[in-house]
Amino acid sequence: MARPDVIFSFIIDKNLRSRKRLRLILEELGFGVLEADNPKMVIEFCQTMMPEIILLNWDMPIVNGMEFMTEVRAMPNGHYPKIVLLASENTAPFIPDGIKAGADSHLAKPVDKAMLSSALKDYL
Repeated sequence: MARPDVIFSFIIDKNLRSRKRLRLILEELGFGVLEADNPKMVIEFCQTMMPEIILLNWDMPIVNGMEFMTEVRAMPNGHYPKIVLLASENTAPFIPDGIKAGADSHLAKPVDKAMLSSALKDYL
């Protein structure tokens, strides 16, 4: 199967500064990027177009990381995206729960280019 010219990613984080930082890194690595501060909106989006990569902040309003992953993984193509859970020091104890809920990997915030490159090496 041929790899697309641009790999589509989605950043879900309530913190604008974090989203902008992650966007810059992903774009520098050659990824197409969308971002949102509302996981519910992304769930609706995923019903019509599933991204290849989802960077997900665990601690989100409206729909938390576990609820988001449960809903996405239950979709017809929900097995497809690589979901990277972003955890702060306060949410680190929930990482095992996040992996059980469907995260493929996790990164501790703040995320830098080397960390993200390593997590996404299969796409580079």
